[in-house]
Amino acid sequence: MVDPISGVSPSQGVQSNKNNQNRAESEKPSNTGASQPVDEVSISKEALSLAEARSSSDAVKNTLADRAELSLGLDPAFDEAV
Repeated sequence: MVDPISGVSPSQGVQSNKNNQNRAESEKPSNTGASQPVDEVSISKEALSLAEARSSSDAVKNTLADRAELSLGLDPAFDEAV
């Protein structure tokens, strides 16, 4: 048979949960009402260009899905222009 577990004794070198909660509350930074600095994010020109390209390709994809008579391909006059 197993003996029931009793509370942690100080001789075991383990602090109780109550002591840990009190310490954590005392270590919390006080809110002085001063505004915290805000992180700034700058998006590169390349990322903006990629976002625009994705937007354009999505628009073409949706148009082709909605209008079956349209297709992607070379203009018949392309060979004559080259």
